[in-house]
Formats: sequence, C-alpha cells, structure tokens
Amino acid sequence: MTGSFLHPTYGSFNPCFVQSTSTATTNDECWKLSHHPVVAKALNATASSVEESIALIAPFPKFFASYVIMRHFDGNLFNASIVWSNWDERQREGYSSNLEGSLITGLDDRFEVEWVETETETGFAFRGNFWGAAGEAVTGIDGEMEGAKGKDGAEVWFGQNKIVQA
Repeated sequence: MTGSFLHPTYGSFNPCFVQSTSTATTNDECWKLSHHPVVAKALNATASSVEESIALIAPFPKFFASYVIMRHFDGNLFNASIVWSNWDERQREGYSSNLEGSLITGLDDRFEVEWVETETETGFAFRGNFWGAAGEAVTGIDGEMEGAKGKDGAEVWFGQNKIVQA
C-alpha cells in the first residue's frame, strides 16, 4: 500500500507506513516524514493504543491539507483524517522551530479510504465526505455513487496502473 499513486487533479499520493516515531520505516523519505514534528504530534494525539499508533500517512500539501493519516478499520477499509498545519510556513518565515504558535487542525475532518487491488490496477478510493459538504453537490445525497465500492464508489481515486503481461 505504499508507493506513488496518481490523480490527474490532486497529483501524487505517496503513503508511508509508520508506527509512532520510534519505528523504522521502509525508506528515508518515510523515516523523515514519521519524524516531522507535525506528523509526530498528530500521531501521538490521535493514538490511544499501540494498534492505533500504526498508520499510513501521506504528505498532502494542498490548500486544505498538509497530511492524510489513515488508520486501519476493517478488511481493506481505513478511517482517514486530514491534518493541516502552518508549521512549515512558519519555519520558512523564521519563526521558532518548536510547534508553539503553530496551528494544527483538521483531525476531526474524517472520511473513508478503501484499498483496491484488481488484476489491472491498485489504488485508494477516497469517499465518505472527502469533499465535505461540497461532495453532496457532486454525488447527491442519494447519488448513484452511494453504496458503490472500489474505484466506482470513489469521490477521488488515486490509482497505480499495473503492467499486464500478454
């Protein structure tokens, strides 16, 4: 479930497996991500048990988010939260390097992520309020996407094509 997944509008989505900040991860980029002050604080703030400290986290530097934290729920489903912080901007502007005075928000903005793996593609199907109230305008309260699973039920699909050998 790690690697690079693409969406034509949102760009790349590169989740890393982390288990608190003390666990070695699969590569240097993931290690740096798991030790980023905002990520460490968000992981510690949201984990109430050892199981909850295990997560997939991805940088998501958009105007409404800095990171996406995904915690396993059941089967191939994850509960996901958006985290937004201004810590990196404050660093560039020369403010203190600690988190004091920085804003970290969004842990209450939750949605569902489904891991999808077929013969031809793999990816993440984001749904269940990823767009917030704006999602109702696209899918409708009783929209045709309601209840759909996999790529067909995604509000946003981050996919990775597989090479199929003939």
